Amino acid sequence: YDAVETVLSRYGTPIESHSMDFRTHPDVASVDDYDNITFYPDRVAKLSSDKDVKFIIAGFAGDVFNGLGGVLALFTQEIKEVLATTRMETRLLFGLYLATILVIFYLGLFRRTVNIAIREAEKSRWYVMMLPAHVLKGKDVHTITAFFNPAILDAHDEDKE
Repeated sequence: YDAVETVLSRYGTPIESHSMDFRTHPDVASVDDYDNITFYPDRVAKLSSDKDVKFIIAGFAGDVFNGLGGVLALFTQEIKEVLATTRMETRLLFGLYLATILVIFYLGLFRRTVNIAIREAEKSRWYVMMLPAHVLKGKDVHTITAFFNPAILDAHDEDKE
């Protein structure tokens, strides 16, 4: 800080000569609005021979690289967080996809198969009822009808006990 103050007092203009416009933030449109840029080689020679200026330049030479390194570290951290979030959301979506497939399998295939089995049982029951039961013995008719009627089958099992 002392070196910067020394260089500004030695080579800069007096602070009283600065206008109030100098202390405010410039308008974005007027930043690159210069009429004349003058290069003074004698001032460059003076700045390169001054010890305080060399100290300031050497002290702040790595600021750009350090600043860019910091920005790069922030970007890297943000990318890691975004990728971790994306990976978690992808796993969640895949889990939802699998759950949806299982629900569709249950509703579509399993339920359909059960309904087909129930219809086939009804057809078999109708077929058994069409059998000529008058030719069979009473016990055989009861066994055949009990096979399709659980209430009769339970009652028949109780009779055996």
